[in-house]
Amino acid sequence: RRNISRVVSPKTRGALQATLQYELLSVMDGKALLKIGLHSGRPHQIRVQLAAIGTPIAGDLKYGATKALPDKSIALHALSLHFIHPVRRSSMVLRARPLESYPWSVFDMEGV
Repeated sequence: RRNISRVVSPKTRGALQATLQYELLSVMDGKALLKIGLHSGRPHQIRVQLAAIGTPIAGDLKYGATKALPDKSIALHALSLHFIHPVRRSSMVLRARPLESYPWSVFDMEGV
């Protein structure tokens, strides 16, 4: 009804494994900058798994953040996407820097 995913026990009927790894890059003003690598691609996976360990994404009211960001977005950004081109079968890497506005402006993004 509300399109919400949940972390469940592996024994739950219909449960699918969802794996990611994360690295803490920086903590500033009570916010953590994480580098996340997905090993599976489940719906809302990053949002669900971070909320399940008590660290919802800034601005993500749907998954546990306590207040919205000024622009109503969530602080989730794909710095790079890696995939195989569907026709040429070559490796593709797309990169995009985060915006220079809040909440990204809290962190020194030079080394990222």
